[in-house]
Amino acid sequence: MRGVERKKALWGFIFTVPAIVFFAIFNLYPILYAIWMSFHRKDLLSLKPPRFVGLANYVYLFTSESFWNSLKATFIFAAGTFVPMVVLSLAFAALIVSRKRLQRFLQMVYY
Repeated sequence: MRGVERKKALWGFIFTVPAIVFFAIFNLYPILYAIWMSFHRKDLLSLKPPRFVGLANYVYLFTSESFWNSLKATFIFAAGTFVPMVVLSLAFAALIVSRKRLQRFLQMVYY
């Protein structure tokens, strides 16, 4: 029995390796590269290599008035769209469930 379980585990590992490699190449690497580049300064139109500036970019970000204004606007937008969307979705769901006679029709109209 031990050999069968080991064989199944091996095949499971073989089938998951491509997904893990795909994730690492297309998700993990760009995230790590973006974090690394956040500690550098790069002029986009220059051919010079990026210059290491440490935490200076983060200091500038958190002391910038426009950053805090955009963060506030993002939260207002998210709350202003998310809350009504949830409330309306629940209201439509309650309407569809409560109308037994028209339930199929309302589901069809909704979808």
